[in-house]
Amino acid sequence: MILQDHNPNANKVWAVLQGLRKKYAFAAALEDQSTPIKDAHYPLLLWVKSSKQNSPRIWTLREAVS
Repeated sequence: MILQDHNPNANKVWAVLQGLRKKYAFAAALEDQSTPIKDAHYPLLLWVKSSKQNSPRIWTLREAVS
């Protein structure tokens, strides 16, 4: 799943994703200019620095397969 995040605060989206992690196993990738959230234990988070200024954050979610 790919989400374009126009919210000024990435922590709000991250909090929702952490809540979903209690029901579903997945990993997340975040493309953004700034460094990611510091508390990135679960779900796993991969940060990719965006080369575009003032672009929306892009979250990519992938289901964990066991």
